[in-house]
Amino acid sequence: MIEELSKICKIQTEVDLTLYNTFKLHGVAYAMCFINDIKELISVLDILKKYKTKWFVIGNGSNIIIPDYYDGVIIKLAGFNKSILTDNILYVEANCMLNKIATKVTLQGYEGLDFACGIPGTIGGSIYGNAGCYGSDISKVLISAIIFDGKKIMYMI
Repeated sequence: MIEELSKICKIQTEVDLTLYNTFKLHGVAYAMCFINDIKELISVLDILKKYKTKWFVIGNGSNIIIPDYYDGVIIKLAGFNKSILTDNILYVEANCMLNKIATKVTLQGYEGLDFACGIPGTIGGSIYGNAGCYGSDISKVLISAIIFDGKKIMYMI
């Protein structure tokens, strides 16, 4: 399985997870795949399914608790970090840091994401957990999302 995965993406085995979580908790994962785009993600998931291997996706590792040993494959969204602001609409990929995007657009004079300037974590995790503070949250500014649940791509409007 590792050999097959290595043909698709960068992969490491017996990975020390200290560098991959914001709490700097120690733990080890059997393997970690570093994914750059949706094509790689789909290919990796197909292989993991074929071998009936459990998996878990992380972005920046914010707000996650690390086990002592994870016997599956961690999928690290190494890519998915592009953002585009056009026609007053912000398009953001899942691995962009929420606080950096919020600060950038707030300093450019846009309103709506200013509540998120101090929230650590990625856009993907923020949408998943509906991150918010100061009386606002992601659901109040999110127009739509493209979601991949590991099986199919869905559009949320």
